[in-house]
Amino acid sequence: MSPFAVLTLIAVPIMLALGYLHWRTERSEALHALRRSHPQRPLSEEERAALAPIRAITGAAHDDQVQRLSGALDPGSAVAVGDWPFHRIQRAGVEALLPFDGWRHLAAANHAELVMAGAVAWVVRLNGFHVVAAQARCERNAAKRPFPYWH
Repeated sequence: MSPFAVLTLIAVPIMLALGYLHWRTERSEALHALRRSHPQRPLSEEERAALAPIRAITGAAHDDQVQRLSGALDPGSAVAVGDWPFHRIQRAGVEALLPFDGWRHLAAANHAELVMAGAVAWVVRLNGFHVVAAQARCERNAAKRPFPYWH
């Protein structure tokens, strides 16, 4: 095997590992910055109740303080597939769960209110989306179909 091939076989995994560590560090710093920011308001009882299905699915607990995050989504971070109960998005290194049909409200510029839940944030409001109204819509739609996830 040539020395160039050996060097390439050694250098590529090292570069990938360094890239991954850099990404993890940026994400961790973004989460810490969001946690240190001044809360906008407390989570309302209606919002807490609307997040109950997400708590049940993820098994995670969330903060009771609402934080604000604005700006464009990170490229390729919004993934919306069918009637899933939540979708993952990423903004400024902060990964967030977007519950119910919130993905329909994504725009070029987004203004979100979030609650922290471990290593991710949960979206409570996003542009015209509000988790309370979305949860009510989801329940109404589920009542119309006898088996909501069997299409």
